[in-house]
Formats: sequence, structure tokens, C-alpha cells
Amino acid sequence: MKRMNLLRLVFLLLAIAHSSALAQGGQVTQEPDTAIRYYNKGVEHYRSGQYNEAVEDFQQAIRFRLDWAEAHNSLGVAYIDAGLPLEAVKSLRQAIHLKPGLAEAHRNLGQAYYMLGRYQEAAEAFKQAIQLRPDYAMAFNDLGAAYNELGLYTEAIESLKRALRFQPDYAETYNNLGTSYLRMGRYTESVEFFKRAVNIGPQLVEAHNSLGIAYYNVRRYQEAAEAFGKAISLKPEYTAAHFGLGATYVALRDRGAALKQYRILQSLDMDLARNLFNGVYKGMLLVVPNK
Repeated sequence: MKRMNLLRLVFLLLAIAHSSALAQGGQVTQEPDTAIRYYNKGVEHYRSGQYNEAVEDFQQAIRFRLDWAEAHNSLGVAYIDAGLPLEAVKSLRQAIHLKPGLAEAHRNLGQAYYMLGRYQEAAEAFKQAIQLRPDYAMAFNDLGAAYNELGLYTEAIESLKRALRFQPDYAETYNNLGTSYLRMGRYTESVEFFKRAVNIGPQLVEAHNSLGIAYYNVRRYQEAAEAFGKAISLKPEYTAAHFGLGATYVALRDRGAALKQYRILQSLDMDLARNLFNGVYKGMLLVVPNK
């Protein structure tokens, strides 16, 4: 949820066409051309990853068209990707106030709540989006992710499998399903979902790490080491993956390799480094956290 969401970008681009219709329909009275110009600039900045600039542009568009729900929604999206979820909540609530049937605004509001750790409110927003669009695969996926954080794994699995009915090739949904089974202790099943996730989305670093955790818990240590190694290659300072790899080397009784991960962790996370040290020198089979 934290990286640029291409589906949100598609919605922003569709809103450009909507803005042109507004300008031509005679419904806009406060400098519609200026509002549209700022809005389109915001989309371009968003597309290039310049989220703060996009925020400023969408704010300017709203200044010239206060009741433009799509612009408030787009401002909320830009706030999310700029790492400002509280501001996003305000904008998205305004979008919903202006246009209650805007399913994307409800989903984006759920994502803002999710970023804030307000998982119950996130789930309610995702459910509202689904009520408005019963085939909304991304909302079903996000609802499953929220249920995972609430510890409602059975409900998460149901929602995520419904997401796959509508969009069967979304790597994040397979990753979330793997997380559900992993946290339930059903490691063999989780392996299969994480494998699907990394096959579809090979750059999904969290899925590689979680696959390593699942392999570790079924004592397939060589495969765990490969999965953790892949996660580290994608994100070199990924502390959880360094710890998982070190713990795997402890299980494989490769002290030298485990100590290499310990030395890396000393500069990244001293608590994890100490835990790994205990495994190396006290012979402890380490617990690799599921979260």
C-alpha cells in the first residue's frame, strides 16, 4: 500500500476525462479551465512520483472548484503516497461527503486508516467500497489485509479468495493469503501462496521474506536461505530478512555465514543482532517472527 498504486493512477487519469466533461457541461462557474489545468499538473507530478508537488496542484484545483469530489479524492491519494495519512483522511472524507457513491474514495480512505493502524475503521471503509462495487477486487484484497491485522484470518482468507475471483493475477493478494496461513501456523499452505506471489511479482520483497519464514518453519532451510537472500538482494537493509537468513544458517550449522549476518545486523538493529548472537553461540534454534 505504500508504493505507487497503478490502479489509483488509472483512476486519476480517468478523472481528467471527467474534468473535461465538467468544463464542457456548463456546471462549473469558478474558472473551470484553471482548475482542470492544476488537476492535470497534479496527475503528471503524481505519475512521476513527485507526491508533494501533486498535493499542491490538487489543492490549487480545489481552490478553483470547491465541490469537485474527484479532486478531493486525488488529493487524498497524493497525501497517502506522500506519507501523510491524517491529511488524506480529511480529503477523502470530503470527497465522500460530496459524492457518497465514489467507491474509490472509500477504498482510499480505508488505505489511509490502514496506514494509521486503525484497522477496524479501514475494514469498514473497504466494506463500503465493496457495497458500492461488488466486483471491486482491490477492495476485497485490502479488506483481507485489514482482517489479517485484526487477527481475523478466516475472514481474511474468504475476502482474499473473492479478490482472486475478480483479479486472479494480483501478486499482493497471494502474498496476503500466504500471510493469513502463516499466522495461523499452516506453513505448508502458506508456502504455496508465497510462491505464487513471487512468481507473479518477483520484485515483491515482503513476499520473498515471508516465503523464507514459511520454509524455515517447515525446516526446508536451504530454500529458506534462498528466499531470504532474494529479499536482501531487493532490499539490502531489510533487517528481518538478514535475521531470517542468519537464523537459517544457525539451523544449518553454518556458524561463519550466520556470523556474517550478525555483523550486518549490528549496524542495522542491535536487538535482532543480539538474538542472532544467542543462536550462534548458545545453539538456540531461533524463532523467526511471522509478522
